[in-house]
Amino acid sequence: MSGEYVKTGAQILITPGADVSAGTVVAWGTGVAVIEADSVAGRPVGAAIDGVYEFAKASATVFALGAAVGYNTSTNTAVAVSGSNLYLGRVVAAVGNPSTHVQVKINAPLPSSLS
Repeated sequence: MSGEYVKTGAQILITPGADVSAGTVVAWGTGVAVIEADSVAGRPVGAAIDGVYEFAKASATVFALGAAVGYNTSTNTAVAVSGSNLYLGRVVAAVGNPSTHVQVKINAPLPSSLS
């Protein structure tokens, strides 16, 4: 059988184990998925695995254009990439202090120096 087009692949269905709110970031393989609508445990919900999203960050945190970004699930903020955080993606617009948000292309390839 040859490959047949199914969809763009920017969204998947996830069945959460607990209630989730739109915008919740969840682990998806080595990257993340962003829940697209409120859902209750056990009910499938759409989750984005591609696109540019805006995430909260500490105001003093600086991100350069193209920088790799992690996600701290305890504080629900974009942070520097480290072993204890989810890999979020790459910065699409540089931000500095005192901004409180950063725009990230989720699941953009991890720089080879960090993989």
